[in-house]
Amino acid sequence: MRAKFKVWALVALFCLGGLARGQGEAKLSAQLGSGVLKLGERTSISIVLEGVRDARVASVPAVEGLVIGAPSGPSARTYESFINGRRRSSYSLAWSIPVRPTAEGEYEIPPIEVEYGGKRYSTTPLHLKVVEDMRGEELGFLEVRRTSSTPVVEGMPFTIEIRFGWDESLANVNFADLSLSWWGELPGTIELEREFPPPGARVIQSGVSVNSDEVVTVEEVEPIERDGRAYRVLRLQRSLIATRPGLLEFPDAFLNFGRAEERGSFFQRRNVKVQDFYVRAPRFYVDVKALSKKGQPFDFTGAIGSIAAQASVDSRDVDVGDSMKLTVEWTGEANFEFFEAPDIGRLDAFDGFRVYGKTEEKSYAGRTTTYDLAPVSEDVDEIPPVPLPVYDAGRGAYVTVETEPIAIRVRPLAGAVELEGEDKDDGTGRDIRDVDTRPLARGRGSAADAPLPTGAVIAALFGVPILWVLARTAVRRRSDPAAPLERRRRGARRRLRRALAAARTSEDELKALQRFLAERSREHDLAWVGRDTALGVRAATNGGPPVDDDAARELADLMERLEAAVWAGDGGGSVEKSEVLRVADRLIGGGL
Repeated sequence: MRAKFKVWALVALFCLGGLARGQGEAKLSAQLGSGVLKLGERTSISIVLEGVRDARVASVPAVEGLVIGAPSGPSARTYESFINGRRRSSYSLAWSIPVRPTAEGEYEIPPIEVEYGGKRYSTTPLHLKVVEDMRGEELGFLEVRRTSSTPVVEGMPFTIEIRFGWDESLANVNFADLSLSWWGELPGTIELEREFPPPGARVIQSGVSVNSDEVVTVEEVEPIERDGRAYRVLRLQRSLIATRPGLLEFPDAFLNFGRAEERGSFFQRRNVKVQDFYVRAPRFYVDVKALSKKGQPFDFTGAIGSIAAQASVDSRDVDVGDSMKLTVEWTGEANFEFFEAPDIGRLDAFDGFRVYGKTEEKSYAGRTTTYDLAPVSEDVDEIPPVPLPVYDAGRGAYVTVETEPIAIRVRPLAGAVELEGEDKDDGTGRDIRDVDTRPLARGRGSAADAPLPTGAVIAALFGVPILWVLARTAVRRRSDPAAPLERRRRGARRRLRRALAAARTSEDELKALQRFLAERSREHDLAWVGRDTALGVRAATNGGPPVDDDAARELADLMERLEAAVWAGDGGGSVEKSEVLRVADRLIGGGL
């Protein structure tokens, strides 16, 4: 059940708060102040509901051996979150529930129900260990810390490292359980998918768990020596992105390790701990700073961290109008999955090129953007630098990271005048200047009076199929109509109509429109959540001319009204479904 909740929580977080708080989505989390207690100690359960103004704790479970008190609160908080280059205002509600154990044991606290919007939602189950004594501090160690001293800024990723181990002389240790109450449940953050352990690491895939129910893969590193003891050392990392300023609290962590044996009858076997040791790591905090507005460039799209850029091109010797693939790789430590790549089609430096669009690959470690462009004149002799405005948290200032220019040679088209750029098309020009489409006048000496040569007939019979094959090849090179993304794109309008017909609330309409935009731009379903709509739609035109400003503004206005309706919690559709379809049709007609 815990794994299913984590999948739901991650999807919910991307749909809401971190990306677009205020769209009516919510994230519910619960965590214990301490996952391990000595008998006689107390702790509390903290419940946080983000993105909702009014809610209540509907029920508190009863657990034998634990006294779980009544919830106090809620306490309300208003804050701003920044991610995907956009800032949103939102709020959260928090409750505290006291817990006092009356007996030793390992307890699972069932989900706690919270009611809002007329529905009930459940937290993830919580695991609590209660022991009479914690022994083993001298036999093991546990450290939980940030891997970098660079200040954390909202919208910026950071990594928490857990290092732990035990005396190498304890050769019979066969289990280790980390009690990390913040694991998957830390409000104000998004957990990032990253490759860990790294390639080539010595991997331990069994015997280590988190919160008694999630088996994790850890890396074994070189042993260390402390106070005359040699310790076996294991390492685990978790990467997060901060979505708002303030203190992030990481409560006390515990390592429970030792030896367990299978005991019982043939039909009922169970693990019994025959050696049981505990080590504690004290709580710590990460202070997340607000993103500075001082000196923020107008074209800042949310890139935060330390970034290096490198560009390459698939061909440096081309003809006018030839397609070129410019690939830009951004690497370093930054929020690579959460900013908009530069739209080079809007840069004056790229006036000598026609830009058809871009494709992207994003991960925790970097981002690769490939632009499809073509020179429009033989006067072009280089691909200009691609600039990316970045907030460098280490320097505490905005910087511009640029690729190096790339020298190219552009050859003129044989027998043709240079191609016109998009900005030079006045509606009367022609892309292929040496083709005259005017009908020939009939009369003395006209081509209509001359007999058609036999060679021309043969050329027509064989040339038409050849031209058709060449045309299809070109189309497929650019975008294969049979490819899944293209089929998904073609059916986007049909699915939007069906989704709107089934929609019961403004939230349903908003999600349907966001998915339509993602399908038309060949992106992930969540790509348009929290995105600058007007800028995004101009850049997602699949190689055609950009959507005109009026259509982009109309879409942005529609999205704002839908978001406002969801935010107000009207429960119904304050925007006519026919208007959503009309705007969608206008975007499709404009090249989206």
